[in-house]
Amino acid sequence: GTGSGVDTYFGLCTYPGQELRRRIDFKVYPRDIYAFGHIAWTGNDVLNRRVVRASASMKLSTEKQVFDFLGFPWLEPHERNL
Repeated sequence: GTGSGVDTYFGLCTYPGQELRRRIDFKVYPRDIYAFGHIAWTGNDVLNRRVVRASASMKLSTEKQVFDFLGFPWLEPHERNL
C-alpha cells in the first residue's frame, strides 16, 4: 500500500505449549532497491541517513555497490552501528 513497491508484514508468533512469543517482521523489496533495503535493516540511523541522502535514487543491485558508490569502506552487517 505505500506505492513504493515495498511490502511489509509485522507479526507475532507463538510456540505451541509455551508462553514465549516472538515478533517477526518481513520486508519485501523490489530487486532494484533491495541493496538499500538490506542496508537499512542492518545499519543504524546514522548510516541509513547517509545512504539515503547520498544515493536514494541510484539503481545499484548489491550492498557492496552502494558502499563503493558512496566511497564508504565495506562494513559487514554486524559492523554497521556507526
